[in-house]
Amino acid sequence: MTLETQDFRQIASALSSLRSSLWFTNPVLASRHTQIQNQLMALAGFFNRIALLVEQSESSLASRQKIYVAQSPGFNASYSASGSLNGLMRGRSASITGDFDYAAIAGSNTWSSGGASSSFSADMLAVSGNAGAAFRLKKNDRYDPSLSLTASASGHVAGAEATAGYSAGAFEAQVRAAGEAGVAYAEAEAVISSDEVTLSAQAGAALARGECELAIELAGVRVTFGLSGSLGSVEAGFGYSAKANEWETSVNFGLLAGAGLSVRVETP
Repeated sequence: MTLETQDFRQIASALSSLRSSLWFTNPVLASRHTQIQNQLMALAGFFNRIALLVEQSESSLASRQKIYVAQSPGFNASYSASGSLNGLMRGRSASITGDFDYAAIAGSNTWSSGGASSSFSADMLAVSGNAGAAFRLKKNDRYDPSLSLTASASGHVAGAEATAGYSAGAFEAQVRAAGEAGVAYAEAEAVISSDEVTLSAQAGAALARGECELAIELAGVRVTFGLSGSLGSVEAGFGYSAKANEWETSVNFGLLAGAGLSVRVETP
């Protein structure tokens, strides 16, 4: 489904225009009038918030970098694009993303029985990467261009991944573990708009790196717990951000080992 944010803003504007100041001597009518005005204001705010959330989602290309393990040898590449000139003129974003992967040696195996399933894959001498760009021309019916760029790449000598899951009705659980040895990686991001300039880059290498995720879904609500770590690693990066009334710059450097924890909640 395509969401035209300008349409949402027009609905919000129409709802706001319905609000009017009237005087009633009857307290019941006065109370009811106030309730209707408040509901119109709440509905207008709802449609404005939906438009803002869609615009922010379309303009953001940041993604969590996972360990990639190929399931078959060879080279693969793909890309996708969305948006149009008409959409740009209506305040929507246009974007394009692409990714590639290559593995000299790779193989995988899967198993399933009833609601249970598992898989295992391993590769050697593998590389993967992705890049994306998003452009917006207008915001709030005004000329306000913005550009977002992201790119990342990684490679390893050897990698392995295993998953296991179980599903029964509205309940679903899945666990995933992946590791790689002799790894190097890099990523960069740039966001340029009238009210924000953000630049960041990170690169590193590690003797070994691993991650594990546990996801539990019940009645459409999915909670994912993640752990990640590295050994014999070295990592460096920088960041610069300038927004209204504030700016920030940073440089980081890591050595020997690292660890991380994440929690993600997704609702219908």
